[in-house]
Amino acid sequence: MKGAGRYPEYRDSGLAWLGEVPAHWEVLRSKLLFREIDRRSDDGSETHLSMSQLHGLVPNSQVESWRMVSESYAGGKLCEEDDLVLNRLKAHLGVFARAPMAGVISPDYTVFRKRAELETAYFEYTYKTPQLKAELRKAVRGIVEGFWRLYTDDFGDIRVPVPPLDEQRRIVAVLDAHDAKVRRFVRAKRRMIGVLEERKQSLIAHYLQPQKDGWTEKRLKDWAVVNACDLPENTPFDFEFDYFDIGCIGTGRLLERPTRLSFEEAPSRARRVLSAGDVLVSTVRTYLRAVYFLEHWPEPAVASTGFAVLSARPGTSARLLARAIMSKEFTDRVTRESIGVAYPAISETRLSRFKLALPSDHGTQQDLAARIDSETAEIDAAIARIEREIALVREYRERLVADVVTGKLDVRSVQLDDKTLSVESDEDALLDAEDDEDEGDAIHADAAE
Repeated sequence: MKGAGRYPEYRDSGLAWLGEVPAHWEVLRSKLLFREIDRRSDDGSETHLSMSQLHGLVPNSQVESWRMVSESYAGGKLCEEDDLVLNRLKAHLGVFARAPMAGVISPDYTVFRKRAELETAYFEYTYKTPQLKAELRKAVRGIVEGFWRLYTDDFGDIRVPVPPLDEQRRIVAVLDAHDAKVRRFVRAKRRMIGVLEERKQSLIAHYLQPQKDGWTEKRLKDWAVVNACDLPENTPFDFEFDYFDIGCIGTGRLLERPTRLSFEEAPSRARRVLSAGDVLVSTVRTYLRAVYFLEHWPEPAVASTGFAVLSARPGTSARLLARAIMSKEFTDRVTRESIGVAYPAISETRLSRFKLALPSDHGTQQDLAARIDSETAEIDAAIARIEREIALVREYRERLVADVVTGKLDVRSVQLDDKTLSVESDEDALLDAEDDEDEGDAIHADAAE
């Protein structure tokens, strides 16, 4: 970042993870900065706010496509503008957000109010850094991840760097400006991917258009075995596998590498045994369109029970089956026929009855799959390049934030021009549901799979 450098003088923070801090900074326990507030709504009539790792705490009305809907927010927790809100079950993942306004939130959240004058947004950035997430991970309690909980006293013991108030505000201004640039960059790249995906889907739809001769329409369960194998309850505790949950899968691609777990530490929903050639279809939160073809995988792999795992029957090309299931026509139908507003899902029985037309002859299926692969290879490569660009920008952003909020970089002399400081346009400020979908499970910090 142009204009950023080292502070003139440092001192030891006394914390191994933090190292040196600027000599004029403090290092304080969180309980000296924030106190828990637990006020409840009588009738739930206040503005309803939901948590997203991508967008923070925002009004439900702005995120209609993925918002959690509750029959009543009566009894929900109340927060005020500038409170620090966290999802105590996901605090170790950095699910912290500054409240931009007063409202009512999930009772599962924890609300912290500042004890003195400070810039809450600075601490929101700080608690989300990899270093602090590692410290928070040590502080949570619980046996199985997914049920780990951060208690207020344990949060209060976490020590954080505290610059003078004017520097807190300057740091927030610089990081906010950088984030605006990143959002504009990612948004533009996502639009490019959208155009490429439309072209790809058009090609696939053309090749999968049923022909009068040589094509057969059958139920999905007649083309594939649904959930062929589950892990038994007597699986050895030390058996290790790569765990695929909804957070690591997008449409036809991995959003992140699956987590390596032992059976003992895995959640109870980690049961679907995967084999090469399987197709994973999410049956929960189906609006995410989480569908993936496991062409090959070198390690033992298990998926969440939130997926239906389809194993091609003899005479069915697994690759062509995967292409058909990942098509827009198919995923649209899954979404359309799902039940539920807050947590849309489709039963495996209903899914398995979907009709699907494919060539009857296995050789013809393989030839068609190869043709589709050939026609879409260049598009897939272009999408992969753009995804890598986005990943690199986000990696840089994460490192930059960590260096700035821990005092490794001095941004007091960074120049912010009028364009950088300007508020984003209404179009840019709109929450893009597609951006959320690309975050997988991180989208919606309210939800548990």
